[in-house]
Amino acid sequence: MPHSTLSTFGNTQKERADILILLLHAGEGWEYLEYAQSELVHIDTGILRSYMLHEADRGTHEVGFLTAESIINSAPHVRCDIFEIHIPRAFLDMNRPKDATTPLFLSKNHWNAFYDDIMIHIKNACEQADYVLQLHSMCGYNPTFPGPHKQNKIDNSVLHNFLNHCYSGTERSWDMIHSTLDGQILAHQPWVESFEGVFQKAWIPLENNSAYQLLSGYPGTDIMIEHQSVLIEMPKNWLANDDTKHLFDTSKIVFKQEKVQQAADLIAEGFLRMKQ
Repeated sequence: MPHSTLSTFGNTQKERADILILLLHAGEGWEYLEYAQSELVHIDTGILRSYMLHEADRGTHEVGFLTAESIINSAPHVRCDIFEIHIPRAFLDMNRPKDATTPLFLSKNHWNAFYDDIMIHIKNACEQADYVLQLHSMCGYNPTFPGPHKQNKIDNSVLHNFLNHCYSGTERSWDMIHSTLDGQILAHQPWVESFEGVFQKAWIPLENNSAYQLLSGYPGTDIMIEHQSVLIEMPKNWLANDDTKHLFDTSKIVFKQEKVQQAADLIAEGFLRMKQ
């Protein structure tokens, strides 16, 4: 079973991709749920499933592939690659250092065994592209207390409380993560400026390093240092329909196709405008 896939679109005759869209956490990963359940037999399957979906970067698969389509429709000469990881972020967060990528309540021996192999594939994909877009999605509201990631033991009530109450703070906007804690910009500056212009023209708020900032030793930071890259965080509720956009448990969010397409078009325009 492949834990990741690399897809290529557009001008596949090119040896290198013009852009790689990196989807570290897009996988809903149903095939991994059974093993996680075997480690957490005291957790109800429904709650574990909701936790897995809530922690996934829901929407990045749909937006990422539509972004590739939008880019190629406007610029057929471009080669666009998409690298997607299928292991759910709830069990293996590839945007963390290896020692922090698996929740404490799961077996590191099993889940961390995938880390090194996947990281090699990520690095290879990045090295074969001129630009790397790190596309993530996040809860639409800021957290009000820490999640269960660093707890040695969890139960149904812990997960239920987390799903329904943790991300219930102030509302978030789109966020571009490009700087370290001391203000050093590591992202590709022309791409940063292009995204700022595109979102301003569309009258859509775009924050800078609001949700978090780049930390030394984290994969996302290393990619920025080594490649022409930028990291975009989409609020999941921005993609949601009117009936579900206010839900704190993002596993229950239902996407509105028009919003998914709009997100893809914004991201595609940000890349193409930068390349002009």
